[in-house]
Amino acid sequence: MQREELGEAVPDLPKTPYDPWRGELYSVDELMEGWSPGQTHAPTLDARIFEHAKSTKTAGEALAQRIHDYSIDQALGELIGNRKDRLVGIMGGSSSSLGDPKTAEDYRQAARLGKLLAEADYLVVSGGGLGIMEAANLGASLANRPNAELEQALEELGEVAYKGHEARYLEIASAIRRRSEPVHESIGVPTWVYKDEPVSQFATHVAKYFANSIREDGLLGMCLAGVVYCPGKSGTTQEIFQDAAQNAYRSFEFRSPMVMLGSTFFAETGLYAVLCDQSVRNAKADDPYRDLITLVDDPAAAVAFIDAHRPAVPPAAQAASGAQLVQTLRSALRYR
Repeated sequence: MQREELGEAVPDLPKTPYDPWRGELYSVDELMEGWSPGQTHAPTLDARIFEHAKSTKTAGEALAQRIHDYSIDQALGELIGNRKDRLVGIMGGSSSSLGDPKTAEDYRQAARLGKLLAEADYLVVSGGGLGIMEAANLGASLANRPNAELEQALEELGEVAYKGHEARYLEIASAIRRRSEPVHESIGVPTWVYKDEPVSQFATHVAKYFANSIREDGLLGMCLAGVVYCPGKSGTTQEIFQDAAQNAYRSFEFRSPMVMLGSTFFAETGLYAVLCDQSVRNAKADDPYRDLITLVDDPAAAVAFIDAHRPAVPPAAQAASGAQLVQTLRSALRYR
């Protein structure tokens, strides 16, 4: 977005460590600027922007952040414009870690899923942070490479946990990305709300927002080909039922599949049963979407379900530019 579009309507903005008027998404290298192996995340541009936003509470700063997030919307729309029906989200716990025996397999499954989806010509979208989000982008980054490369990367990342070993973990993750370049494309959509969450090292396109509500809304809305949910905590639960609301109201006149990967977790928590019940009980005008929900344990089965239930994008969505699509999906019109 260019300043000239708004003429004199926008006053001069305060000096910020970010460009409110940026015309493209971030790269990992840009957000990691200032970092060297052996350091924590603190010296990065990413961390400096967080600290600036946290400490600056002025009207000018608020306006700069809103313009920045609108600019990210536009850049994201340009990226997805010709692939609207190929975007698949992978959601799950940000605290999932290869170093934790309770969550290590969840991380591995998400990484394998990301690789399979990318190899099936889907554009993988994650929340852009650690845990399942990082795993999704890692797997996608190694699409069309031997499976042994992904397994080696998983083994290396499992040497230390990010928490308590931040510098070493970033060094390992960065080294994996560097040696694998050029990596397959994927999208990360993080936020500057969480201080201790660095940007994933494996997404090729980073749409980072200041407003987490804007970020969450667009993250789910843009995954028109479907969303796969891995085990997580409250944030994942919120995403599941926000996605369910979008399906119930038929965003852009169609619905997308919802896959839960991990039958033990989703059965024991009751999330699968409640979602299935809601898909029938709260469907608009006796129009259930139960057939779009499944529970699987195999990443390949998740991809197969997405393939079999990928919606045909209607003419209105096909005709919309990517930027128009992002804005429409944000609109209250979705809740007709």
